[in-house]
Amino acid sequence: MTNYDWLTLSELAQHLGRDQRELERLADRQVIPGRKRDGEWRFHSAEITHWLEREMHRFTDSELAAVEQAQRSEDDEHEL
Repeated sequence: MTNYDWLTLSELAQHLGRDQRELERLADRQVIPGRKRDGEWRFHSAEITHWLEREMHRFTDSELAAVEQAQRSEDDEHEL
């Protein structure tokens, strides 16, 4: 497993278009899969994808729109 398989809290927030504090609370409550390493949250990309597939039906329209927008932004960055 490479370092690229793991996301920091800020990277996950950007990836999902969600607030970092909100995601930290979800991780603390074990709602979202993550592990603490050296006191910092780390999230495995495959686990996050699986979690999204399982939980996306519970997202509000605005949460879905934020994920969609974040994904488009990431795609645009990769094209550059």
